[in-house]
Amino acid sequence: MLVWGDIANLSFNHWATDIYASGTWLNSAAGLELSAATGITFNGEDTATHYKNGTEFQIEGTIDQHFSKAFDFAPKRVDPGSN
Repeated sequence: MLVWGDIANLSFNHWATDIYASGTWLNSAAGLELSAATGITFNGEDTATHYKNGTEFQIEGTIDQHFSKAFDFAPKRVDPGSN
């Protein structure tokens, strides 16, 4: 029963274990970076409802191109006292 003033329970009421691996390869001369990560999550049973979530698998990756320092997105500072 919900009683006014009780704290809401936002947890999943079950344990979970994650196993993951990741790696990055960088070619400094070309400025190319490749990164990838993969993992698996094992979920336990919710003891309050006896519900069991499935096992989750995730994979993600990025391909990044690093530009030279001459290619800069930073805004230029302007001194209001100079003309």
